[in-house]
Amino acid sequence: MLVDDHDRDWSFTAYRDACLRVAARLTSRGIGPSSTVSWQLPTTIEAVVLLGALTRLGARQNPLIPILRDAELGPVLDDVAPDLLVVPRLWRGYDHETAATDLATSIGAQLWVLELDGDIAALSDEELDTLPEPPREDSGGWVYTSSGSTARPKTIVHTDASVTASAHAQLSQLDLGPEDLFPVSFPIAHIGGMAWLTTSWRAGTQLMLDSAFDPVASPERMARHGATVLGSATPFFLAFLEAQRSHGDEPLFPALRFCMGGGAPTPAGLHTQVVQELGGLGIFNGYGLTECPILGYPTPSTPAALIEVSAFMPAKGVDVEIRDPDGTVLGPEAQGELWARGPQSFTGYLDPDLTAELIDDRGFVRTGDLAVLDSGHVRITGRIKDVIIRNGENVSAIEVEGALSRVPSVAEVAVVGLPDARRGEAVCAVVVPQDPGAPPDLEELVAACTEAGLARFKHPEHLYTVPALPRSPMGKLVKPEILRLVGAPSVTK
Repeated sequence: MLVDDHDRDWSFTAYRDACLRVAARLTSRGIGPSSTVSWQLPTTIEAVVLLGALTRLGARQNPLIPILRDAELGPVLDDVAPDLLVVPRLWRGYDHETAATDLATSIGAQLWVLELDGDIAALSDEELDTLPEPPREDSGGWVYTSSGSTARPKTIVHTDASVTASAHAQLSQLDLGPEDLFPVSFPIAHIGGMAWLTTSWRAGTQLMLDSAFDPVASPERMARHGATVLGSATPFFLAFLEAQRSHGDEPLFPALRFCMGGGAPTPAGLHTQVVQELGGLGIFNGYGLTECPILGYPTPSTPAALIEVSAFMPAKGVDVEIRDPDGTVLGPEAQGELWARGPQSFTGYLDPDLTAELIDDRGFVRTGDLAVLDSGHVRITGRIKDVIIRNGENVSAIEVEGALSRVPSVAEVAVVGLPDARRGEAVCAVVVPQDPGAPPDLEELVAACTEAGLARFKHPEHLYTVPALPRSPMGKLVKPEILRLVGAPSVTK
């Protein structure tokens, strides 16, 4: 079933037995179908077993990515009100135990501190006959968090049925099976973790847990285990390309079928680069959000031009609509906001007022993304809140980023709007150069926009170079942090 973070093989039988033992331990602590458990663990065997044990008991669980700290955890735990909080004693130099002790005390929760040594047997010595009967209904549930555009994290409620439905697109569109191996390098506490575990449970796909991605060591480990699918965001793909170049002419990933992306569109040209240098079919970039995860992927039959722009085909059972601001459903090639529904749709937020704003009476979820229908695919064109308004004209940041990412001297780029007293906002390009000693100049970027056919008002007026762009654990650009970096642009036109 999987290779854990200590390079040990786990069969489905061994995994099931470990889950049952830990479920018995949880039962002895009073955890059952009416309980809520928050857990903050990295992508380790302990997390995967705990997740399975809680599912067996029908408890509601609240996975939390390990980089969150008190400022983010406090509001979430206040909202979720868990009966038990599970953390590692120490992870990547951070003392989780001390921080969690204060948090658990403040909300009146039990605390379970784990040693991340892979010794699952040490987690429980309970007899399995203490286990209650499995719950007969979808009695558990999941509460995920997402920062989105709000200061306070959103608490997003799913059922067992909806989180496992997040695997439908991977299984139906990408033909994953027992011969495949996918390294999980992103936080298992992200909703994508359940998508991959479900894919493994249903199709026998093998997983490799990679608890702390290292751009040098991780690709080598993945190659050693025979990865057939690689993911899952631009920084990872760039690391795989660099690893291949260091490896030489011999393919580093000879069994590679394709790469899978998500979280953000693939930069222009990267799909082709992956095909040429790594082999396989390139990058199939999926689309989804925590509220409605993994709506679809491109497929092997998707035209290359659509794969290049990260278009996706809605999976079976997924309905999409492109709507204008007054709610009118638009036809092909017309840009509007993407609304979606499917079996993977969440049931709502813990905040009912927020639920009413984002789910309509037909069950469609408002995504906040701009999109068009193109040859049966959905092509994301921007973010409603990622639009720069310059002199009353709307500028899609994602459109400008697509043009600028084709400049050879640009490794990565983000486009943001800076306050401008005369025009409202000005277009600013924040660039990671391919060669820090030879960064692009503003004229190169303007020329790229002209060549892409963009109107003059969309051209960047400011350029700022940085060594790296702030990204979330899933590879999304964190625009608020980027804006903080560029309070005073270095080059002005």
